[in-house]
Formats: sequence, C-alpha cells, structure tokens
Amino acid sequence: MFLRLFLLTLPIFLMPCGGFAQTCCSAGAPILSALEVNTTPAGQWQIGIQYDYNAIRDVYVGSSPIQGLRQRTTHVALLDISYGLNQHWAFTALFSFMRHERRLNAQNLNGSLEKLNVTGLGDVLLMAKYTLIPLDIIAQHQLAVGFGIKIPLGKSDLRDDQILLSADIQPGTGSWDYAGWLFYSKGFRGFLPVVVFLNTSYRLNGDNNRFQESNRSFKNYHFGNVVSLTGGISYHGSDLIDISFRLQLRTTARDRFAGSAIPNTGGTWVYAAPGLNFNFSSFSARASVRLPIYRKLNEIQLTTTYVLSTGMTYVF
Repeated sequence: MFLRLFLLTLPIFLMPCGGFAQTCCSAGAPILSALEVNTTPAGQWQIGIQYDYNAIRDVYVGSSPIQGLRQRTTHVALLDISYGLNQHWAFTALFSFMRHERRLNAQNLNGSLEKLNVTGLGDVLLMAKYTLIPLDIIAQHQLAVGFGIKIPLGKSDLRDDQILLSADIQPGTGSWDYAGWLFYSKGFRGFLPVVVFLNTSYRLNGDNNRFQESNRSFKNYHFGNVVSLTGGISYHGSDLIDISFRLQLRTTARDRFAGSAIPNTGGTWVYAAPGLNFNFSSFSARASVRLPIYRKLNEIQLTTTYVLSTGMTYVF
C-alpha cells in the first residue's frame, strides 16, 4: 500500500513547474469569475455567454520570474442562465466547457514538440442570490449576497497512456464545493457618470478521491480554498459605451493530500483589468484584458501571462 501511494504521489514532486500548480486558477473552469455582475431584474430571464483565452507562459518562484520549459493555453466557455424571481431573490445556473493545450518549449528526444490537449465539459455552479438593498434611482446603490453549490459534472480522472493527468489540466475537480458571494455598487449619476463596485467571493472546496484509493487515510485530495476580492469603477461615457477598470486580489491555499500540503500549489495574485461594455436595450456585449501586476506563489509554478475575455448578455 505505501509503495503504491509513493509511486502515485511521486510525480507531484518531480514534475517541472509544479505538476499540480493551479496556474492562477483552481482546478476546473474559473466559474466564480462570471459572478462579478449584479443580480437579475425581477421577473426577467438573463442568458450570458463568456469566453476566456488564458495564455499561461510565465514561471515564477515566489515573486521572481524564471525561465520555464512548459507553456499552456486554456480556452473556457461559460453559459450563465439566471432568473429574477422578485425584487430580492434571483437564481443562477452556470455551465462551463474548457480546452487545455499544453506543450514543452524545447524539443524532446524524438525531435518533436511534446503536446497534450484536453477538452471536456466542466463543473456546474448553482447559486441563489438575495438582494439586501435593491437598486433605485435615488440612492443609486445595491447590495446583494449569494450562496452556491458546485456540482462535479466535469471529468477529473482523464489519463494519457494510462498516466493520470495533473489536476490543473482536468476539465473538472471531482469535488462538491461551496461558494459565498457578495456584491455592492454605488452610482453617482447627476454628479458624475460613474459607478464604483466591489465584488468578493469565497470557494470552500470539498475532497476528491483523485487516486481512487479505498484506504480512508489516503483517498482524500483537497484543492485549496479560494478567496477573491475585486474592486472597480465604470465610466458611462455615452448611452452606448461604458469604460471599466478593475483590480482583483486572489488568494488560493495549498492543495492537500492525505492531510499533507502539496508543494507548488497556492499563492497570491493581483490583476488589473481594463474593459469596454456596449449597451443596447436588452442586449449587452463586453471585452476586457486581465494582466497580472503582482504574484507571490508557493515554490515553482507556471502561471498566467494574460487573459483575454469577451462576452454577451441578453435579458428578456
């Protein structure tokens, strides 16, 4: 048993750039990022589609960049279906689909580039949102909270040549997780065409029997819990276009297996994200870029260079 466990966990310590490094996001799709919006209006449906292109090229030791051997690209598609039951309650179902592309920067012994592509459905988040302070034209502020459950719909045990793929490249996490969410916005129309907003979320991850062990002491793999805090400002330049700027602080705890912390996982990231929003009567579109301005990671990790994001929302 212990020899088998040693052989199963050995890749954690030998893979370059951190075999289980979360590459700036928890395993699976970054579904909480799509919740950085206010609640759905009462009696209305909202359907949103978002696409993220995540270029993962940088390698860091702590807060210092180093030369890496591996690079990644992650494509994530998110489908948000929401309904506003009344002035206070709204409900959201968030579905994800993703594709990971990984390759080495250098040629292998056969003279070709090592490539690995993984595609599949991700996990699903179900969330209930409650608006504590509804938005009105006089006060121009809103406060909402939410609680959600992430269902492990995506595959988390995919293999390549019978070798279990690393956790950060799997489409799903294999664990039931819980999420808390809070959103606040304040407008200044009549004085300045500006809205400031604050969004925070917390993801409490469950356990995943990643190595399919029957021994209770060794079957629990736990992805690090995630805390995210985003603050920003939106400038209403015209009836058609809004210009926004966000700063996001994100902290991820280390992964744990059999009660022990996994090296090369967890850390702290700060991102700057300018964006454009195009508004129509019942339809809106948006585009943004997210750039890391500070990173402090545990040991060696491959991490995001930039993220391009685009999306659209239809309300009816």
